[in-house]
Amino acid sequence: MPPHSEFSTALCATGHPSQLPHALVQAYRHAWYEVVLPPHAMACPLQVDTHSPALKHTMQQQGISQATLLTACNPQGELLSPMDNEGRMLALRQALQQAGWTWAPAFGRDPLSQWPGEDSLLVWHMDSALAQDWGLRWEQNAVLTIGRDAVPHLLLLR
Repeated sequence: MPPHSEFSTALCATGHPSQLPHALVQAYRHAWYEVVLPPHAMACPLQVDTHSPALKHTMQQQGISQATLLTACNPQGELLSPMDNEGRMLALRQALQQAGWTWAPAFGRDPLSQWPGEDSLLVWHMDSALAQDWGLRWEQNAVLTIGRDAVPHLLLLR
């Protein structure tokens, strides 16, 4: 694709070029994410490709080597009502609980306030392959994956 294309030149999780518009990928990269970390319910800011010392400390203390930031809100970028998003998040929590996952509550927001904030979950121990599966199951464009280095990475799913 030419560099002036409206579509991203980034690769998605399948290794193929992403179908997402460049502006949307950039919005994900610049979003602010906040996670409520155990055990003291401390709010921890996260940004794509930026190390989080507080998250690293929590992960080390809890024996966690990987995590995924996941939401069920606004599937494939389609803006849903707050009530519909709440219902989807409840269903996501139930599905994760039934599958034996644990998580910390999280929230993602657009620093330019052009998109409403989204409830999210930081799912402990979820690797990037499972993140891809869960993200696709909940019709998401992208998820964040985090390894031992406590650096969130954007994983495009479409």
